[in-house]
Amino acid sequence: MATVTKTIGTSSRDYSTISAWEADLDNTGVYDTGDDAVGECYADGTFTDILNINGGATSGLSSITLRAAEGQKHAGTPGVGVKISSSPGSTQNLILCSSICKIIIEDIEIGNMTMNSGGQTSIFKIASSNTPTTVIQRMIIHDVDWPSGNGGGFILRADSDVDFQNSFIYANENDSNAMYGVYPASGGTSECYNLTIFKLKGATATYGIYNNGSLVEVKNCISFIDTTGAGSPKDFVPAGEDWDYNISGDDTADDGTAGTNSFINQTDSNVLVSTTTGSEDLHILLTSNAVKNGINLTNTPAGVLWDIDGRPRPSTRWDIGADQISFAASALERKLKLSYMNSLSLGDNSLASF
Repeated sequence: MATVTKTIGTSSRDYSTISAWEADLDNTGVYDTGDDAVGECYADGTFTDILNINGGATSGLSSITLRAAEGQKHAGTPGVGVKISSSPGSTQNLILCSSICKIIIEDIEIGNMTMNSGGQTSIFKIASSNTPTTVIQRMIIHDVDWPSGNGGGFILRADSDVDFQNSFIYANENDSNAMYGVYPASGGTSECYNLTIFKLKGATATYGIYNNGSLVEVKNCISFIDTTGAGSPKDFVPAGEDWDYNISGDDTADDGTAGTNSFINQTDSNVLVSTTTGSEDLHILLTSNAVKNGINLTNTPAGVLWDIDGRPRPSTRWDIGADQISFAASALERKLKLSYMNSLSLGDNSLASF
């Protein structure tokens, strides 16, 4: 049993596309039973893959990880790291997770694209056949459009176990149907931790996190959906005993029986660094109620400790949302880092963790 890491990109990497790497997961000449397969992406260019991660059974893999390589991560800022921007055409899902192996996807930006116009379509779909827990973390998912004629749009639809954590989701719109941020369905256990959702908009209905399952836990999440859409837009539907320490723009973070540590009827500009269209920044303000009002989840599930910037959260009270305020990282420091990253032609964000 070993960790087998392969590079993905167009500059002398092992594979030029993510799809080619995924197609090789059952190659017994590459992997042995019990191996952990890791695909490390490089920002040599924007990836245009549409993925069904369903390999690993023949080779007997223990886990499958798709991630940005060190020095190629977004560190909470779009446009500086590994990015997927694909138009799925007739395909229902951008990334379908349907393997019998544990799948981990992390540190990748997805955005500036149009989804399928027919049927229900998802950025991430966790199939019921994906029996181990899928982990999706430290993602930026933004500016995705669902065109007219679709049957409902989902950032994540889970029919099996999933941990979705420490991610930014913003400026995604459905032109003709309902828009869902996270939609845990009836199968499996869903844990949504430290997510920041902003400016989702549907033509018929809009929901930040919609509980359609029975085993759903939502903690340390921020939701400010676009309330100008039709229907009755809601940040959280419904809340429950495992929904707490959240922030909503409406009153749904606290349903009256649970969520008593949550903040309701908040103003997005008082919580987030920038709510300006086209220059959104979902890091939290030092003066906001998000600071030190979350619950410490230690490192359960694994990976939740690391915020959207790749910084570890403290041993004391956590912040609410994907970002953890670093008092060592001042506003000036962030501006300098962003300026440096934007000056690099290949998105080398080597200062991401300074």
